[in-house]
Amino acid sequence: MTQRKVISEQISNFPAYTFEGTLSSVLERVQELVKIHGPDARLDYNQYFHYEYDNYPTPRYELYIDRVETDAEVKQRLFEQAEQIRKREEADKAEFERLSKKFGSQL
Repeated sequence: MTQRKVISEQISNFPAYTFEGTLSSVLERVQELVKIHGPDARLDYNQYFHYEYDNYPTPRYELYIDRVETDAEVKQRLFEQAEQIRKREEADKAEFERLSKKFGSQL
């Protein structure tokens, strides 16, 4: 059985001003997030986020949780890995045949 990977998934984002104000109001917001998403959720500050229509970055906080791959994701990942291996072997074989034609038995 293939080992499942842990995926860090962004589940929400907040404008930077969401966490401005008094410490007690910021604490309440954070405690609400902990209650909803658990204590292991991660809050990252992204100061370089750009919306498609903006010329300048709009800082925001991004909320991430870690989760284990689903069966469908494992199956898709293994399929993609097998497809990459097949394409690489196909390219190697084509390169070998090209070099064999070019140099023949000069080895």
